[in-house]
Amino acid sequence: MMLITIFLFQICKHEKWSGQRNKILKRFPRFIKCISVNFMQKLWFLLYIFFIFLLKFLGSVIDLICISLKQKTIVFPKTKEENISN
Repeated sequence: MMLITIFLFQICKHEKWSGQRNKILKRFPRFIKCISVNFMQKLWFLLYIFFIFLLKFLGSVIDLICISLKQKTIVFPKTKEENISN
C-alpha cells in the first residue's frame, strides 16, 4: 500500500504525466487529495521513529538473552584423570 501511494504521488507530481494524472484523479479523487508532501513527510517520519524503537527493543531483548546465557555457567564433570591428579 505504501509503495502504491508513493507511486501515485510521483505520477501526480510530474508534468509530463498530466494526461495520466487526470485519469487517475478521476478514478481516485479522494485518495489522491489525501496524498500531499506534508502527509508523506509525516508518514516517513513516523515509520522512521517506529523502526528506531523496534531496533532498540530488539537490541534490549538480545542483551537480556545474552546476559541470561552468561549467568548459566555450564560445569562439566571432572574426568577420572583430573580427579586422580587433584
